[in-house]
Order: sequence, then C-alpha cells, then structure tokens
Amino acid sequence: MSAPPYLILHLEDDISLKETVGELLSAVEPDSEVHQFTNSDDAISFIDQKGGDIDLFLLDVRVPGATDGIGVARHVVEQGSKGTIVFMSAFQKPTPQEMGDMKYEWVNKPWAVEKLLEVLERAKGHP
Repeated sequence: MSAPPYLILHLEDDISLKETVGELLSAVEPDSEVHQFTNSDDAISFIDQKGGDIDLFLLDVRVPGATDGIGVARHVVEQGSKGTIVFMSAFQKPTPQEMGDMKYEWVNKPWAVEKLLEVLERAKGHP
C-alpha cells in the first residue's frame, strides 16, 4: 500500500500567481495533491472536509470571501490541523499580538522560487 499524497492547499486570488505556484508545485512535488482556491469561503469549505489531512497551507492574506488568509489560518488551528501554515503576502507581517501563539512562516511577495522551495523542504520535514 502506498503512502497518501502530500496534500497542499493554496489560497491566492491573483490568477497568474496562482497558476505559477500551481505549475511550480506540480514540478517540484509531482507526488503531491494541490488544491487551489481564490477565495477564503471555498478554502474553508475544503478545510472542513479535509483539514486533518492537509500537510501544507500556502495562504495569501488579502483574498475575497468572508475572512482573510489570517482568518483561514485561525480556522485551520481551530480545526486541530497539524499542517504547516505559510503566508505569502506583499503586506506587512502581523504583530505577535495579532497572531497569538499560532505557528507559521511568513514569505514576502515578491518571493524568489528558491524561497518557496526552502519553505517546501522545511514543511515536508514536519510530521
């Protein structure tokens, strides 16, 4: 029996960036299963179905929907998911007071491909 695929959720409302990240993930993680969303509502719906199985959450902060990417991350934590949370945003990193004790990584846009590859390697190192 083979191991389940590495499951990645990607939330990004910029269509061209979403496509670029999707292509990059397919190339560097060919055995992964990538689910991409352009709004927080659809991402949260997927998290409610598969949250415990998702290994990596790549989240933009400013996205359409009932909440932003930080709200999506809070939902992930509330659901008890053990997946790695990585924000990819052009906006200022939130203060520790805003984030509480949430564990996450922050990658500033525009990011270099090498930076995303580093993040993927670290995330895969987590259970």
